[in-house]
Amino acid sequence: MMLNKIDFILLFPLVLLSCSNDGPEPEVFMQIASITNETDSKVQQITYDSYGKVLSYSYVGSIESIKAEYEYISDNLVKITTKIIFGQNGDNDIIRIFRDDLHLENGRAVSCDGIFSQIDRDKIHYEKKYRHEFSYTSSNLLNTVKWTEWSRVGDEWAEDKPWTWENFYYWENGNLVKIEDYFGHSYPCITYTLKYADISDVQNVVSIPMGRYQYFPLQLKGIFGSSPVNLIKQVDEADIFDGDFSTSYQYDVVDKRIEKYQEIRKDGVSSTFSVQWTM
Repeated sequence: MMLNKIDFILLFPLVLLSCSNDGPEPEVFMQIASITNETDSKVQQITYDSYGKVLSYSYVGSIESIKAEYEYISDNLVKITTKIIFGQNGDNDIIRIFRDDLHLENGRAVSCDGIFSQIDRDKIHYEKKYRHEFSYTSSNLLNTVKWTEWSRVGDEWAEDKPWTWENFYYWENGNLVKIEDYFGHSYPCITYTLKYADISDVQNVVSIPMGRYQYFPLQLKGIFGSSPVNLIKQVDEADIFDGDFSTSYQYDVVDKRIEKYQEIRKDGVSSTFSVQWTM
């Protein structure tokens, strides 16, 4: 079972380029290097190699820090290690570690096999194994994500007792309009409804929820299919556990890239974010 619901977080557009080591220097397009919340100065950062592949993603919040590192084993396998720390680097910190093998076909994710560990007071408190299977429409749009999880029983995994469900993604005119997250149940527990601005040909910085921080930097790279055509202007969230939420977005776009944007919640609280690019 997932231990916590992961809300929307910012994503970064990446470009996957291939080039022989003996060839010319790779052409790397403009990519997001950081997004800073000007309200509280919290920063999300991403680093790349010389070919534009993401190497790391990091974020430091008030009570949590996140660091994901990416290793490209082959054209069809990316190993990802993600460490999330809740606390202030003290003895009582709770540490969550995800170790993923992300499998690709023709540059697109088909499945991910991972192990999650929660460490409390320097001891492994809980572990589970999971598998995510991704399916797409004929238009290369993410259609379903099948989740399967297994608990550990002693030194073995309870392979005969899988916990399985599917999350569904609905699209219209190239834009994602609804997500149904079953969150381990036989019915939707969280439903996201997305609305769009009349602005296209600009990279979105608002993510599609997929339940893992470490997926976010890869998402707009096309590893999980195509991104929405238009800029997201509003996300409504109906959650049977935590109630309803709504967030809207306003953008400052210069030369077809977002330089700043404002995030406005239903309760009126707003934050302004600035975007720094690699070029």
